[in-house]
Formats: sequence, structure tokens, C-alpha cells
Amino acid sequence: MSIEEPNQWSIVVARTARKDFVRFRSVTNDLRQKIGVLRTNPDAGERLEGPLEGVLALKFSLKGTGECRAAYLKLPDNRICLLFLVGPRENFYREAERRFEALQRRENHGLDDEPNLM
Repeated sequence: MSIEEPNQWSIVVARTARKDFVRFRSVTNDLRQKIGVLRTNPDAGERLEGPLEGVLALKFSLKGTGECRAAYLKLPDNRICLLFLVGPRENFYREAERRFEALQRRENHGLDDEPNLM
């Protein structure tokens, strides 16, 4: 359990994104710090358009991996940023579209599953 300030948002890692963290095993702490900015600034990501309308993409760099992105949904009613993809820039938007479509098919964005808080 963590103590959060009242204005902070929770970051929930969807099941689909949990495996993404394995790729970044050597820089996990740096990755958590980069994504952690969403707790106080959930609008830090760029709003996407077209088939990814409603999705935000946070851009960041990690030592040894280069340019990366994190795709997430902002759920203001619950003050949650639902992270569903973390990966390198290459093919990121194609994979984000695939995962977003799958996420939309799930009721309540899969939040009824045991969420993994970051």
C-alpha cells in the first residue's frame, strides 16, 4: 500500500503492458520514474488521433534503449492513468492500435481484473 497525495493520480498497468516491463528489466527504475510523471501530470502525453482517439502517448528516452513511448488512457472519474503499452518507438503506434482495440472490447477497460498499480 502506498500513501498518495490527494491530487495524485494512480497509474494502473494493464495485463497487456506487464510483459513490456520485462524488456526494460535493466532500466526498470528509470522507466518507473519516467512514467511516474503521470501521477502529478496525467496530461503529459500527446493526444493521439484517428483509430487511437482517446489515447495519450508519453514520449521519453531510456539509457541504452533510445526513444520509447507509453500508451495510456486517462480515466478521470477514477483518477487513473491506465497504461496498456510500453515500448520502443519502432512499430509502437501499430501495436498501440491493436491493443487499444482489444482493450475497448473489454468491459470497464479490464479494471475489474486485479489491477497492477505502479
